[in-house]
Amino acid sequence: MPFAIGFRLIAHKDQGLKNALPILARNLRGGMEGLGKRLKASAETRMRRDRGDSQKSLRIEVKTQQANIQLTVYSTLVQAFVDAYGMGRGKFPPFGVGSNIYKWAERKAAGNESKKVRLEGSNERVLSSLTRRPRARTARPLAKVNRIKRTKNVTLNSDQRRRAKKKDAKRLAFLAARVVFERGIRPTHWNKKALDANQARILQEIRNALSRAATEISRG
Repeated sequence: MPFAIGFRLIAHKDQGLKNALPILARNLRGGMEGLGKRLKASAETRMRRDRGDSQKSLRIEVKTQQANIQLTVYSTLVQAFVDAYGMGRGKFPPFGVGSNIYKWAERKAAGNESKKVRLEGSNERVLSSLTRRPRARTARPLAKVNRIKRTKNVTLNSDQRRRAKKKDAKRLAFLAARVVFERGIRPTHWNKKALDANQARILQEIRNALSRAATEISRG
């Protein structure tokens, strides 16, 4: 019994449109991930730097729900929050052994072993990076000096130097905490400044992602 064989070709010209949302979401996500790295690097340069804890705490998160993309660059570190928004006067931060201020004071005391740091209440060279400018104060009259006593150079052993540095660190930590209590901490607004500095790049990345998605959809 004779039989016939035929071939039939079916072309789905609308395949690209069927996959439009997944294609758009994939391209937008790729653009946001690259943009997140750029914003993170930009924010790091605008944060206060001591040991770099605030910079290390920054995280990038991209959430995707079809064509809705959400990019978040954030930190859960309280120090980074205070750095961004500042802190008003009247709050005495912890300065005891183990606190961040004490660790900072320890490093300052260790770094100034050969050159003594003046531990005065208005030591602007040490504390100006943390606080606002000091308010003008009325100068007090100096007491009359009858004579100047000469001091002898004393060589300290390692244990004596260690105790001296520990004493300096405690005093410097207290002074730093007191200045923060009296003047507060200036905000750096590192988050807002990073966004403002990258506005043009954000728009460009979105345009590029949309352009890549449109090209891929048209090929389908």
